Amino acid sequence: MVLEVVFGIFIGTLCIQLFYNLYFFAALGKKKKIQTPHPTSAPVSVIVAARNEAHNLPLLIEHVLLQEHPDFELIIVNDRSTDDTEDLLNAYQNRYPNKIKVVHVRYLPDHLTGKKYALTLGILKAQHDLLLLTDADCKPVSAKWIHQMTAPFVASEVAFVLGFSNYKKYPGILNRFIRFETLVTAMLYLGMAIKGVPFMGVGRNIAYKRSFFISKKGFKGFYHLVGGDDDLFVNRYANAKNTRVVTNPEAMTLSEPKRTLSEYLIQKRRHLHIGKFYKFSTKWILGAYHLSHLALWILGITLISVSFGTTYVILGFIVKSLVAQWVIQKSNSRLHAGFETVGVLLFDLVHLLYFWMIGTRGFFSKKVRWK
Repeated sequence: MVLEVVFGIFIGTLCIQLFYNLYFFAALGKKKKIQTPHPTSAPVSVIVAARNEAHNLPLLIEHVLLQEHPDFELIIVNDRSTDDTEDLLNAYQNRYPNKIKVVHVRYLPDHLTGKKYALTLGILKAQHDLLLLTDADCKPVSAKWIHQMTAPFVASEVAFVLGFSNYKKYPGILNRFIRFETLVTAMLYLGMAIKGVPFMGVGRNIAYKRSFFISKKGFKGFYHLVGGDDDLFVNRYANAKNTRVVTNPEAMTLSEPKRTLSEYLIQKRRHLHIGKFYKFSTKWILGAYHLSHLALWILGITLISVSFGTTYVILGFIVKSLVAQWVIQKSNSRLHAGFETVGVLLFDLVHLLYFWMIGTRGFFSKKVRWK
């Protein structure tokens, strides 16, 4: 009787997982591209916060300057850097005085975090209402990045535009997992936004309006948190009406991934730490997905170990794997993410272990490191 109940719960968790894959995740692969044959003439301010990024900034700056958008400015905020960032940025500003503005942060006020303060200063310095944000270690993959990411603002009700940011491909299992986790995360937050339930964005590729930011008093209420300048801001104020998603590969940015496991775990612990500050509805939706994912594997392995319904359990995992393979392949193709989809079930298990080990630690941590 007990095993029959366990088997029934296993089937239930399998159905929940299939629902999330086929409803939310698959939405990204099915989304039609927004056709924007003519560039919008609305001016744009590109905002970047940089701290000790002298080795990354030249690549970013050169790619932004190549953008085909007719009217934009690049504002880079030097957040108390101790390397050559200040001299580098001053040189670029002198060379391109009509395109590049530099803000130097000399001190950090009490009870504020560096990146949010830096972004706020950059936004206040911006001349234009349309803001496009990225990070110093990123680069646009095409000259139409600004055009594609800001095109949805043609609709007056749009306040947020969410884009995809991939990581560069390098040899090694860590890099492959980072790219897998990035793709799965994009499938979740972009897919949910497409379905009218936006809950987060990534600061490496996100756009919103300066007037909207100011009307909400910026990052008020979570200035003190390390992280959250992207996902918490979206989580608090984005909705089905004011949010759009851009999946065109020309709108993607490419970032440098962490090269060591310790650096990556610090980064992800910080990201997952912010999840506890999401609104209740988001926690409920994400909780149902992650708890059913955990239960699926625990119950499935338990049933197989006692030889109860083994054939059906294995069949369930095969169905789950095939659906996940199909959904990931569709999203991978739509975004041009370049992920090799072989071994999805194995990565699914590794991702489960990673999420619960790192996520639990991040969730209960009172303080997290930036680097």
